[in-house]
Amino acid sequence: MPIADRRLHPILAAAGVYVVFGVGWSFVDLHWVAPQIVAWLQQVPSWLPPSLWAIPGSVWTAVPPFIATLAGEIVLPLALYLLLVRRYGLAPLLPRPARPGAAALVALAAIAGAVAFAVTQEPLLGAVNAVSLLLFVGVVGPCEEWSFRGVLMRVTADRIGMLPAALVVSAVFGFSHIFEGLVEGQMSAGNDLSYMGMTALMGLIFTWAAWRSGSILWAATVHGLNDWLATTAFQGGTSLVDNLAMLALALLGTEAVRLIGGMAAHRNETPMTT
Repeated sequence: MPIADRRLHPILAAAGVYVVFGVGWSFVDLHWVAPQIVAWLQQVPSWLPPSLWAIPGSVWTAVPPFIATLAGEIVLPLALYLLLVRRYGLAPLLPRPARPGAAALVALAAIAGAVAFAVTQEPLLGAVNAVSLLLFVGVVGPCEEWSFRGVLMRVTADRIGMLPAALVVSAVFGFSHIFEGLVEGQMSAGNDLSYMGMTALMGLIFTWAAWRSGSILWAATVHGLNDWLATTAFQGGTSLVDNLAMLALALLGTEAVRLIGGMAAHRNETPMTT
């Protein structure tokens, strides 16, 4: 159910959680957790199978920040739940009829296609990318979508309306990613604003997909696939064509969820004849 009143307390609570657990964790994981994991990897016992060392070094160096990021992805929604959702009785869903079955079916089809693409690579590297794909769509996408398009979108829309909330939350979503880039040292003055703008645009697309499909699940799947494609070892980043492909996937998948969900609802509502 929606929040009982329109006071700013939940907005302030959401901002506090985001600053402490979203922004703060970026420093913690990249300047303490990730270096600790790197130090551990440098002392890996010699009994490990030699085949593991056939994995490119770029994969090994990407593992520590990836693990640290996964931990942060889990911490943020947990903090939001304990300090905001549970406290204020907030229902972290967009105000549309849910179609969980249809969304799950379309999501599984998209994930299966991505897994098939991953395993076509060199066997060991393909396996690594397949595992990372499942982590992106199983952890990163759901956690970020529940946090941004679920909780933050709902608490903001209850106060300023759907469209303004979509713009505000998408801008925050873009800033959160550019902040991570600045902490990691990957952002420069020349590409920071463009990267933030592209990420905010993707946030708007995820918002539309969640609202139109009636399920955060489909938006979470597209989100995870997009992040996986941008960081996977055999892709090396995304291009404009990749971004357009993800946009097309979001649009087509959303309509597929609505179509399948509508067919299922119609079948359930059709009276039986004797």
